[in-house]
Amino acid sequence: MRYIKYNKYILITLVALCWGIHPSISKLAMAAHANAYMIVLMQNISIIFISLLINALYPLPNIFNKKHIKYALAGSLLSYGIAIPIMTMTTKHLMILHILLLIGLAPLFTYLIALMIRQSSLHRTRLVSTLISFLALFILFLNDIVTQSQISKWYLIILLTPLAFAVLNNIIKTWAKHELHVIGLVFYQNVFSACLISFILIFTHHLYTPTQSLTPNFLMLILILSTLHLSGQFFFYRLIQVANIVFSSQASNLSIIIGVLWAIFIGHEDLSTSFFIAMATMLYGVYLSQK
Repeated sequence: MRYIKYNKYILITLVALCWGIHPSISKLAMAAHANAYMIVLMQNISIIFISLLINALYPLPNIFNKKHIKYALAGSLLSYGIAIPIMTMTTKHLMILHILLLIGLAPLFTYLIALMIRQSSLHRTRLVSTLISFLALFILFLNDIVTQSQISKWYLIILLTPLAFAVLNNIIKTWAKHELHVIGLVFYQNVFSACLISFILIFTHHLYTPTQSLTPNFLMLILILSTLHLSGQFFFYRLIQVANIVFSSQASNLSIIIGVLWAIFIGHEDLSTSFFIAMATMLYGVYLSQK
């Protein structure tokens, strides 16, 4: 039992590290090629080939099992069809910190949906843990919330992002019951995502990549992003297989804390007292959610 709990903490930490660092690297890639969908498409294609290479070197069980397909299709539609485009769209209208705060509602939405579909039972400690995690983000972004109090329709629109992630978390939890290999789900999800994004780029007449942007540095950033993307998905889906859904969904909030810490490290900014309070609050919420 101790080993299982320890394993959960390792997995959620690895997920948070992958997801937290990802935005900072993406920003560097966007500076070289300002088409987010093309960058994501290149990551999808890279992950497809990496997954096939892993399977060729070390044959994996159930990687091409048809049971992966419907869950991977749902994942590509909810993540790349709703959550990420909505999040990208709202960056033009809302502060990034406000967006991160509202995305922090994903664990609470995840738990409420799990209760409605009877995928989880009512557990006071887990409910409190989601509220504590959200409180941590509120503490972290308190100054910005106070100084930017204007409410617009975009605050409602951005709620579609954590809601889509919450629905996806519950779908993946259902997939976990089949006890299939994680790489199979990652492979199919990136295949469907590549198809979806290609269709979007063709429809918007943006399916091209200027040759001058394909510098060694840019390609190295794509490789790093692909590795982070693949690792983040792998560790998160594995986490869902071994942990309860509330604890697993806390990875998104923990990654926000890690992302802010990474941004502070890159930007050489001072660590505030509110950051340490938020970090301690978040970790306590994560601890409670595993009970």
